[in-house]
Amino acid sequence: MRDLLITWAAAWPTITVLLLLMDGAIGQLPLAVRTLVLTALMVPLMTMLVVPALNRFVGHLESKHLRSGL
Repeated sequence: MRDLLITWAAAWPTITVLLLLMDGAIGQLPLAVRTLVLTALMVPLMTMLVVPALNRFVGHLESKHLRSGL
């Protein structure tokens, strides 16, 4: 469940930002081309940046929670 939530928490803002940034540039292209471009940018961003950052953040919160004895 943790991985599912982290993946969703990474995907939603990444997709939203990419769609905002790309709308004018590729908005008139066919849907298949737009999704190809979107996923070509989104997957590396999520794999190399967003998910690892969220994992570190959640790990920090979990260790802080364990140290506090809660």
